[in-house]
Amino acid sequence: MNGPQVENGYTRVANEIMEILPQAGFNGTQFSILLIVFRYTYGFQRKNHELSLTFISQATNLHKVMIQREVAKLIKMKVLTEVSAPTFNKGRVIAFNKDYSSWELTKEITLNEIDNHTVNELDNSTVNELVNQERKKENIKETSIDEVVDLYKEKLSMLSQPIKITTKRKSAINARIEEYSLIEVKEVINIVASSPFLKGDNKRNWKADLDWIFNPNNFTKIKENRYQNKESIIPEHKFYTGSEEFVKW
Repeated sequence: MNGPQVENGYTRVANEIMEILPQAGFNGTQFSILLIVFRYTYGFQRKNHELSLTFISQATNLHKVMIQREVAKLIKMKVLTEVSAPTFNKGRVIAFNKDYSSWELTKEITLNEIDNHTVNELDNSTVNELVNQERKKENIKETSIDEVVDLYKEKLSMLSQPIKITTKRKSAINARIEEYSLIEVKEVINIVASSPFLKGDNKRNWKADLDWIFNPNNFTKIKENRYQNKESIIPEHKFYTGSEEFVKW
């Protein structure tokens, strides 16, 4: 195998753009998003294309919450242009703004983006401070997730218990913490604990579990107390995972 060949397809991007991108200070997530935009616009010889958050998340293998945040930043910085807003059944149509003189850039330094040039410009104490800040953030995040899991095991021991808290489950829990707060997430656990329906008091003896609870759609319904006085009947068919945006009943 000779490797990929341009004869099999290529993406035309002006050299001037390729030279300015590394100097613009985009973080890793933003750069990945731009590559996907290039691939599905210029790669098909078109100026814009419908690119949903879910599609970009799958194409970059990055969490949808991160994609949503960074796409919004790129639009705000005028690097991307929202040709048309997303609707219920259609994703956002996005275009790359090649007029880089109109970009309104805000550079952000993160642990993964400190290259050799930046390190040479910063003294050791500054670098160590950045490293420690990142470590503290990760430790706080892990501690919060652990608190939620421990509370789940304590208050909902009658429900199915996860053998392993996978990366996917951690992402789901952390997404709810970021969307609401650690306190509100704990309140939801307590709401489930006070709901006979979610603990199996229904005609099919169905019980909620960790993945079902932290599905974003289900989580919101629990917060709204939809299951507190629910009649003891559940849908005949349901399919879900912890990361689905919608539950199919």
